[in-house]
Amino acid sequence: MVTIGLACLMVLAGIVLLRFGGRRAISQMTFGSVMVMLSIGALFAEPVSQKSPWLTLAVIAAMLGTLVVLEWLQVQFNSVERLIAGKAVTVIENGELNVQNLRKLRLTVDKLEMRLREKGIKHIGDVKTATIEVNGELGYELKPEKEPLTVEQFERVMQSLIPQIDAVLQQTRNLETNLFDEIKQPNKNGTHPDILQ
Repeated sequence: MVTIGLACLMVLAGIVLLRFGGRRAISQMTFGSVMVMLSIGALFAEPVSQKSPWLTLAVIAAMLGTLVVLEWLQVQFNSVERLIAGKAVTVIENGELNVQNLRKLRLTVDKLEMRLREKGIKHIGDVKTATIEVNGELGYELKPEKEPLTVEQFERVMQSLIPQIDAVLQQTRNLETNLFDEIKQPNKNGTHPDILQ
């Protein structure tokens, strides 16, 4: 019964401590936060078998405290952020693969192509720049001619064409004959041959 109570205490304490540590999706975790979470998982099983819950909770609190301090330092100082989290690595430049950076990341072309397909990109040549971000996600910028049309761009094009469209429509209206005009203006000759008038 004591073991069950201890397990419940550890779960509750873990929820409180992890709440203090902050929440992030797994894909957004840094190396440090992943390491702390893995260590915490291993530590949570220990007090149930060894009956030392307070020491375990103190160790977990110290680990989470260290994680929070490191994240605070990253926010305050760019050099600490680069040291701990790293920085984005360019894998495509002007539609060409950066093979050297792919090797550093141990990322195959097939895996990069898979990520590009997931983003709806059909050709590597369509990409101006692509990076692997510090959280492992793919960031990219398409070449200008391959970018989708935005509403703002469409409105600008339409506004520049409206005078031309109006002029063409007016010319079309002037050339068209209306069957009712002949009735309104009986003296006006129609476009049909005289024999058929």
